[in-house]
Amino acid sequence: MEIIKKFNKPIYIGTLFLGFLPFIYYGFISSDWDSYASFASGSILITDNTYIPSRPPGFPLYELLLAPLSLFDTRIALITHFFFSVLLFLLVEKSIEKSHKNILLLFLFFTSPIYLIASYTVIDYIVGCFFGFLSISLIKQDKFLLGTFFLIVSSGIRLSNLLFLIACVLYLIIYKKYKESLFVLFSTLIFVLLLYFPSYSIAGGVCFLNLTNTDHDMVGRLGRYFYKQLQIFGLIGSIVFFIALLKSKGWGKLIIKENIPYLLVFISFQISFLRLPTEQGHLLPAFVAF
Repeated sequence: MEIIKKFNKPIYIGTLFLGFLPFIYYGFISSDWDSYASFASGSILITDNTYIPSRPPGFPLYELLLAPLSLFDTRIALITHFFFSVLLFLLVEKSIEKSHKNILLLFLFFTSPIYLIASYTVIDYIVGCFFGFLSISLIKQDKFLLGTFFLIVSSGIRLSNLLFLIACVLYLIIYKKYKESLFVLFSTLIFVLLLYFPSYSIAGGVCFLNLTNTDHDMVGRLGRYFYKQLQIFGLIGSIVFFIALLKSKGWGKLIIKENIPYLLVFISFQISFLRLPTEQGHLLPAFVAF
């Protein structure tokens, strides 16, 4: 067991890289049109000096990231996203309690289709998720300036990642760090408002916040919601998770104050997904928090 624990990181990252090889060979950025729209937005930004949001409500920092990458072969963008997927894996690995259980937890994370698909494609899920959880980690260490900066980055990549801000602020309030919570809240909101002002200006108002595919009836919405939840771990991961769940005796630890940000991220992103139960990548922050 000790030998496995010692080499689990290289094994996981090496396996992740081997799975990535076919994707880097063919160079296709995704099967999702959102990826191509984001890539096109970045390309237009750098070639024509014109910002056209890829889709509502705009993903300004992500599209800005893709702007220089669009000048090169698509494989450069794929490699960049793969790099962030490794960083997210390392962040998760570092956060898990150092015991034999971390092998199982990392296996569940690593084999999740949500994580793997986002790792091998050009989409904003992995990058925004990494910076969101990095900000929580830094704020828990009382590194408020750096934590706030990465909250801004995460929210600038995906506006829905403001849910990380709510989790951080409530965590600070619970610990009675009121001044720090106000600093994090207003600093993040001010800069995020500036980042999304171009989308507001182009749309001519707050209609840029309107999302598509929200017109499901209740039965269809709930059906999509629960069906996509079942696919989070994949077949193998779901079996392993179910066995671990039956054996687990540590559920009381969920409610300790240290876990509050992760509980809030999990709950808030689940509620957000219920509003728009389409792409499973939206559940990535909830999955990582869980």
